[in-house]
Amino acid sequence: GSHEYHDIPNNPGIRKDPYEFVKAVMGLDHDLQKKIRDKMRAMIGKPESEYRQRWMLNQDEIREMYASNITFGSHGKSHEIFPDMSQEELLAELRDSKAAIESMLNTEVISIAYPNGDYNETIKQTARECGYKIGMATDFDTKGTEYPDILALRRMSINEGAALGPGGRFSKAVFACLLEWFF
Repeated sequence: GSHEYHDIPNNPGIRKDPYEFVKAVMGLDHDLQKKIRDKMRAMIGKPESEYRQRWMLNQDEIREMYASNITFGSHGKSHEIFPDMSQEELLAELRDSKAAIESMLNTEVISIAYPNGDYNETIKQTARECGYKIGMATDFDTKGTEYPDILALRRMSINEGAALGPGGRFSKAVFACLLEWFF
């Protein structure tokens, strides 16, 4: 298509704030997201292997955290958006990621956090068939549901800038409000 990078909202706040930029890009269609990622990788001017590794924890860090009673679930193998995949690709993402974590930690993986929070009924059913018992999305509208959908639990994004107070520093009060889903 004719989509270009100007499709990202031309808001200086979005272009200067990495968190807002990522949220804006996540709202675009999959093909445009890929074009933006490819352009950003080209702009870095380094082979992907030099920077890609640190987007995630390494195996030693995961094992150390697991030894301290931190549990791990899946987030997919490639972080591609599940609704954009064929059924075959989805199965591979769910099975391979689960198997890799289970092999590394010698424990059962029961949860999946859907990349970008995107899911549908087919994805939930496929996750269930792959052995996941819990699925985490980013839905915030729970009106009309007496019981939560165990394969579409809501989750929040916690990052460096999520709980800043008026002075631009970490705020315990703002953090507490986030944890209570106040905003």
